[in-house]
Parts: sequence; C-alpha cells; structure tokens
Amino acid sequence: RNMFENFSGNLVEKLCGKYIENSDPRNLRLSLLSGKIQLQNVILKASAFDDFDFPLSMVHGTIDLLELKVPWSKLDGSSTSVLVENVNILFRPSTQDTGTAEAYSRRSADRLKRLDADLSSRRRSLALSSASP
Repeated sequence: RNMFENFSGNLVEKLCGKYIENSDPRNLRLSLLSGKIQLQNVILKASAFDDFDFPLSMVHGTIDLLELKVPWSKLDGSSTSVLVENVNILFRPSTQDTGTAEAYSRRSADRLKRLDADLSSRRRSLALSSASP
C-alpha cells in the first residue's frame, strides 16, 4: 500500500473506528483527486450504539456503502461529508435499566454533546496531523 492509502486507512479508522469493524482492504476504494474514500460491505461493531444509551442492543449491523468525502487541501476549515447507503441493523431489547424517560433524555443529550466534542477533537487532530511535515 502506498503512503496515501495508509493515510486514508488511518483517517477512516480515526473517524469511524469506534463504530465499524476493521474493514477488508479489498472493500476500500480511494479517489485521490476527489477526496473520496468508499468502504463497501461495512460491518458495524456490536458496541456502535452503546454511547447513545438506547433501551436496545444491537445484535448485527451492516452498511452496503460508506463514503467519506474529505477536502484534503482544507482539512482545518472545510466539512467532511459522509454518505451512507443501505443500512441493515438488528436490535434486541437491552437488559440494562434505562430509568425514567426524563433521565433517559438527559443522559442521551449529555452523550450527544460528548460525541460532538469527540468528533470536533478528532477533526482538529486530523487537521493538525495533516499540517505536520
């Protein structure tokens, strides 16, 4: 694999690694000029929805196509877009007690704030690492 493919693989891992299983390199498509990274036949980690404190647990999940469009020349200021096609997820009732509806809503809002902060931190980290020689 060349340096760009290694960087792209690392980028996918940083952005999505918490949610997807290690992808097969044969399912990774790169387009250098357009900044597209495509993953096909993605398998979701069983823990992908744990941070959301749903009263459901994921049994199995797949995504036919996950496409990241990364503005390589402007990582520090431009948005990275994500396209997701054909998501299939099987849930079962969770065995953990989520408490009252108000407590559940509060916990969910707190987790979404933490996820947003985590994503912002990852984007800053990516921008800094791409700016380094």
